[in-house]
Amino acid sequence: MVFEEVKMVMEFMKKHNNLNEFLFLVGSGISCSCPASLPLGNGLTEFVLEESCGKEIADVILNTWNKSKDIIHDYDNSLVFPCPRLETICGCIYELDDILNRESILKGFQSYSKILPNENHQILAALLNNGANIITTNFDLGIENAFAENHGVISAFETNGICGYETSFGSSIFHLHGCSNNEIDKLGTTISKVKSGFSEKAKEVLITLINKATQVIVLGYGAVDTFDIIPLFQDERIKGKHILYVQHSTEPQESKKFKVPFYWHRMSSNFSSNKFEANDTTIFLKEFTSKNGISITAEKPMVDNQYDWKEKFKTAWGYQYSEEEKLINFLAIRYQLGFNPRIVESIYPSIIEKIKYISKKSIYNHPRIKDYFAMALKDFDIPKHKTFSKSGDIVKSKTRFVDKQYLICLRDECDYYLDLFKR
Repeated sequence: MVFEEVKMVMEFMKKHNNLNEFLFLVGSGISCSCPASLPLGNGLTEFVLEESCGKEIADVILNTWNKSKDIIHDYDNSLVFPCPRLETICGCIYELDDILNRESILKGFQSYSKILPNENHQILAALLNNGANIITTNFDLGIENAFAENHGVISAFETNGICGYETSFGSSIFHLHGCSNNEIDKLGTTISKVKSGFSEKAKEVLITLINKATQVIVLGYGAVDTFDIIPLFQDERIKGKHILYVQHSTEPQESKKFKVPFYWHRMSSNFSSNKFEANDTTIFLKEFTSKNGISITAEKPMVDNQYDWKEKFKTAWGYQYSEEEKLINFLAIRYQLGFNPRIVESIYPSIIEKIKYISKKSIYNHPRIKDYFAMALKDFDIPKHKTFSKSGDIVKSKTRFVDKQYLICLRDECDYYLDLFKR
């Protein structure tokens, strides 16, 4: 059975039969099923942390983040802290890669250009072939690979800082955070890159695309890009008609429940109507194409023909951090996230001595790295047992907060979320 919101879309399709009036916004959720098998945001963040700092330290960072998140949430349950931003982690490591003349970990994302298309990619390629337009936050070229296999030539373009691919008859895919075959400094993988948002000319292109669409359909997207995508949709020049958010769910039809994404009300505020529903992404796409009489010529991908994204990522990167480099990576990340280096004492008892030892090496004389050493050693001197009387003091003043075990400095990411919610 198809939900009422989905029926509304199908009826529109039947009446107009014009796919160029449809715009699909798709995120990482469309690329996680086999054989593409790419990770969602949290899985990718965990992987980058493990490669940068080692698994044990990565686990401590994530566990500490969750503890601080819970403390803030206990004070005010409207304060939602997702896992550490991938862009924050990558930004720290990218800067150090440049300083230390290392192969950048961001090179690993170039492997995403060769993923094996799954059913979602094949169906979206068919929709593109029938005139629909697509905007995506994904780096991968799953849709483009499916199009090339089944429909013909699709050509790369770049306009006003946005890259994408275009068919011979004008329908396009816009990669809002860059393509995996771009130069790595063009990818939206660092906090400095996404904080800069879109240029004014790029906004004009995207706003025109959104306003032109009679229906915007959102698939496989978590709606958490608060630095660029959400502000774009909040732009007062957006005069959208209809927007439909399909939240992936594989539960039985009668028990499907929709959980409204936290930022959905902001993203959909400039549309005359907005609908949302829980549904299986692939099933929705199949029903959508069937209603419009579009046949999918590609064979269903073999489930066991899986893309080993981790190994492909490592191969494309072609580097592995030493233990010393992992420690320096950790010092950069822990500073940006606001954690005291004491959090790893239980698994790294000699961390203070190690920091003092490697800080004397001439290879690490760069001012930025010396600052990381100095700030880490300084934070070690802050009493571990010190506490604040009320957790609310932290949210109001953004000063340092110490829970029963760890010193947690609310900085960068935490500051951003606190500022956002206080407004």
